[in-house]
Amino acid sequence: MKTEIEISKQQVMRQVEMTTAYIGAKSENPAVTYQRVAAGESDRDMLDGWWASATARADVCLGRWLVARHDSCGGSESYRVTICIPPLFNAARIEALCHTMRDMIVAHIMANWLAVVLPGSQQQYADRCELMVMQLKRTMNTGRKKRMEVV
Repeated sequence: MKTEIEISKQQVMRQVEMTTAYIGAKSENPAVTYQRVAAGESDRDMLDGWWASATARADVCLGRWLVARHDSCGGSESYRVTICIPPLFNAARIEALCHTMRDMIVAHIMANWLAVVLPGSQQQYADRCELMVMQLKRTMNTGRKKRMEVV
């Protein structure tokens, strides 16, 4: 069975924006930290590059399930892939898979972004990204329906 997964770049970047605002707000000196963490127009190319590397990493995580990657066209940029689900995979797990992929992409971008604008604070997001990669693999490997045992 084939299914399509789509993750909006706009939603991911909005999550990155909200997270950086939170980091600035909880700092001892919020005005200075927020100025250092907030992205300007000149930072868009850098963030776009990290988006591309995060989606490429998601492709690697999907591995043998990945059938095709659809490049976005027009105004709405998104990460869209077609995956082939094994026959015994529990279809209810697809939503969890999408959510984990989105969180992994956000964590990947945050780790790279904080390495540039707030060195020393990126390790938490790098660790979170690795955790999401492990969760993706676990979801793909354990998302199969369990067979009922006949006694």
